[in-house]
Amino acid sequence: MTRSFKIAGHERDWLVSLIAYRFFVADRLRVRQARKRDAGPEQLAREFGDDMRLLADLGWFDGELLEALEIPAPADLDEYQVTLLSPADLGATLDRLREEALAGSAYYLEPIPDVPDNERQERQVAFQLAAETCGDVRARLEKEQPNDDE
Repeated sequence: MTRSFKIAGHERDWLVSLIAYRFFVADRLRVRQARKRDAGPEQLAREFGDDMRLLADLGWFDGELLEALEIPAPADLDEYQVTLLSPADLGATLDRLREEALAGSAYYLEPIPDVPDNERQERQVAFQLAAETCGDVRARLEKEQPNDDE
C-alpha cells in the first residue's frame, strides 16, 4: 500500500523555492551545512535523492519540462501528494531543509558587501518563512503519522 502525505500549494511553493535555491544558487551553503553535520558523500547522495523525490512529488519537474517545451503549465494545485518518500524520510528531509533555511536566514541578518540592504532583508525574511513552513509541515506529519517506522 502506498502511503501519502498532503502538502498544501502555498507550502509547496516555499519548499520548492528552498530546494531550488540550495541546488542552483547556494550549493556551497548546502555543503557547508552538511560538513557541520558530519555528512559523508553517501549521506549527501541520499539527501540529494530525497530532495529530488520531494521535488517530483511537488510537480516541479513537470513544470520545468512544460516550460522547456513552451507548453503552458496547468494551474497550481491546492494540494500535492508526497508518495515517493516514506514518512521517516520526509521528516528527515524537512528537518534538514529547516536547518538550512535557518542558516540562510542567519546569514542574511548582517550586512553583506554587494547586496543592498533591502534585498538582504527580503532574503532573510524569505528564509525565515521557508523555515517556518518546514516546521509546520513537519509538525503536521508527526501529528498525522506519529508512530510510522517505514
